[in-house]
Amino acid sequence: MLLLDIGATYLRIFYNNKIKKVSSENLIKKLTLLKNIKTEKYLIAVAGKVNYKSKIAQITNLNLKIDFKKFFPEDKLFVINDALAATIAEKYLGYGKNYENFAYITWSSGIGCGAFVNNKLLLGKDG
Repeated sequence: MLLLDIGATYLRIFYNNKIKKVSSENLIKKLTLLKNIKTEKYLIAVAGKVNYKSKIAQITNLNLKIDFKKFFPEDKLFVINDALAATIAEKYLGYGKNYENFAYITWSSGIGCGAFVNNKLLLGKDG
């Protein structure tokens, strides 16, 4: 499995039980190199708006709109907003596992939020 956490400042790459943190600069070039990795799943969390059906993300602070299907096989690809990814992790691994209703707020290069209501993740139009 290849996991990418694409933020405004850093790209974090998780593959083969190793983590690598690199600058988000020249992101398209880095994605082009990463597309050579063959694996069963490609999970991508981005700081910005996500169209879950088209798998296109607008990474606000980088002023980039990326169609991830150009880099990874669509049937193995999942793209999500990074704040929602953190909210899911908190629900199943952190303090949120004891609550049916909670909100998770992230504040870094930007501000993001996710929420569970009645044990269901709220999804907005753009992540």
